[in-house]
This record gives sequence, C-alpha cells and structure tokens, in this order.
Amino acid sequence: MTGSLALLASLLMWPSSARALDASAARMSQEAMAQTLEFSHNAITNGSDEKVYGSGQAIEARMTGASFVFSPSLHQVQRAQVTGDQSTVADMLAESARLLGAAKTTPPDGLETNLARQQAMNGQNRVGFDGALADQEMGVFRFLKGKVDQGTIALNTQLAEIGRLVGHAFAAATLFHEAGHAGDDAIDQKGVIDGEILAFVMQYRWLCFVDPTGEKLGLLRVALIDEQRLNPSKLNKMAVDYAATLDVLRSTGGEPDKIRAFAGQLGYKEGDGRTSQPLPTGA
Repeated sequence: MTGSLALLASLLMWPSSARALDASAARMSQEAMAQTLEFSHNAITNGSDEKVYGSGQAIEARMTGASFVFSPSLHQVQRAQVTGDQSTVADMLAESARLLGAAKTTPPDGLETNLARQQAMNGQNRVGFDGALADQEMGVFRFLKGKVDQGTIALNTQLAEIGRLVGHAFAAATLFHEAGHAGDDAIDQKGVIDGEILAFVMQYRWLCFVDPTGEKLGLLRVALIDEQRLNPSKLNKMAVDYAATLDVLRSTGGEPDKIRAFAGQLGYKEGDGRTSQPLPTGA
C-alpha cells in the first residue's frame, strides 16, 4: 500500500541495459563478492542497517577504494535476469507465470493463488500504473471499507523503469505484495502494521522462490551500487534503494516480529486513521 517509505527519489527516465550491470559485476573479484554478499545478508541481524538502507550505504563505504578485477568464476554465480526492458504489467505477470510454471518443486504456499488473483484483477482492469503516486510510493491497494474484493492495484510508473535495472521477477515483488492485500479479507479490520504482515509475507515468499539462496539479490545490489558510483543518476539510486528494501525484507526470514520491526523502519505507524485506506507498500 502507501506510506512514508523513502524509496523513489525522482521521475527521471534513464535508459539502461543488462550489459552495463554485467560489466559492473565483472569488475569484482570472487573474494570481494563473497565479502559483500555476506555483509549484505548479515546487515539486518547485526544492526549495521541504521535504517532500512543502512546496509547498502555501508556496503558502498566498504567497497570504496577497493580494486575489483574480472574473474571468470563470477559467471558461475546465480544472477538475476536483467534484460534492460521496461517492466510492464504484462511482462511482470508473464515472467511470474513462467517461473511458477517451470518450478521443479511445489512453490511456497499462496504464490500460485496470489498470481491467479493478479491475473484476474488485471483482466478486470483493476491493475495499472498511476503517475499520480508520490515518489515514495511503489504501489497502492485501494479499496472501500467492506469491499476489499473490488479493490484496485496501482503501481508507480517508475517501477517500470526500475524493472529495466532489476528485472521483471524482482519488479513483480511489488505486485505480489499488493495482491497479498487484495487477498486479505480482514484488512479493513486491521491496524496499519497488522494490515501489512500478510502482504510482506507473500512478498517474502516470492523473493525466496525466485532467489532461494539470496545470491541473485545480493549480487544485484552490489552491481547497482557500483553502477550508481560510476554513472550517478536518480533512477540508479532508486534501483539501489528498491533492491536494498527487498534484500532487508528477505533477511527477516518472513518472521512476523521481524517484519513488524521492518515495517517500523519503513515509517509505518498506527493512529493515523488509515485503517481502511491505502496502506504503505513494502517495496
């Protein structure tokens, strides 16, 4: 849903490609990659994330001055599929369906139902991009009290551009979050943070499904940070923050108490009269 999540910073359009991120990642040695990945995934538990994006800033500081050299072994690691194409709703839905359809084991509980809900809502013209969303809003589930089943999902237009840098599968994490709200029949009886738990859990399960080890997301974060250093832009920074948010969420292990703390870091708070109005998104 929506809130004070400081995730998007601009409406700047920046044409990027997978090749640029590939080149950035290729500059790193395997040792440096292992160190940054370990640091990234430990950040949520060892307190180095002062706020949500602290780990990304700390990784950047840790990498400053380091010499990253090409290593052929980097091509053996799991990498996110980033084509450089804009992530339309159709692209996100198609990629999610492809990945779930190709699963060799049973996907985490609720993901297939969640995707079916996304597809049905899209077919009913209840999913789309909204240029009126504030920069800090990745998406919103809008509904009237007592009519959750008629709600709509609006995505920030910049998510399509961020998808150029993170790939359709990670961009789709926002859709899984919002559709998680759409499947929560009791959402209009819940407080702000309680209303986010189910959506965050569904988003967490999607992240674990598309990236079981967390290696893709960790590598993507490092590549995005490196790209932002070499070619600073507001959109690049938005992509860094987006990937950082997903990574920190993944580090909660999907545990409700940790998700509550994560929601607090993102600025969710009770008592603002928003129980049956759009709530903050996780990414």
